[in-house]
Amino acid sequence: MPPVDTLAETPRLALTTWHPDDADAIAPLWLDAEVMRYAGAVADRAGIDRALTAARAAHATHGVCLWAVRRAGEVIGDCGFHAIGDGVYELGYHFMPSAQGRGYATEAARAVLAHAFGPLGARVVLAWSHPDNVPSIAVLSRCGFVAEGPDAAEDGELRFRLTAARYAGSRGDG
Repeated sequence: MPPVDTLAETPRLALTTWHPDDADAIAPLWLDAEVMRYAGAVADRAGIDRALTAARAAHATHGVCLWAVRRAGEVIGDCGFHAIGDGVYELGYHFMPSAQGRGYATEAARAVLAHAFGPLGARVVLAWSHPDNVPSIAVLSRCGFVAEGPDAAEDGELRFRLTAARYAGSRGDG
């Protein structure tokens, strides 16, 4: 397998670009309707291949995508961004059931936020979460996001915002 580019590293994780061979590794997560109930599961293996191709293209074009989150080389989830507009990004993340509840989502989100507000020059990062997705809301809170309330354009999902100024003032909180 050709090497992947590492975007960020934490003490436990590496966030990297996707390789076509990663389809088998991410399939248990992206095909699991229960795990992906708030994000929408991919329908089939062909959908995974298309999603990975789209992620590689988004990374090449916009410098962002949902990157692979690896622990000891194993893909345990994804975390990253969708480019929304000039300096505005949407944060997203999904983790295997075996990786949930261990702080990986917060760790990965903090790493990609440093990338967004550093090299990418983000002005704002937005995120949406279903009101029942308490673990995701907790991750956003730990990362300094401010809840803005239900978003009618997103089927009532809660909208969260983190500005560059707030991020700069909240780094190190924990």
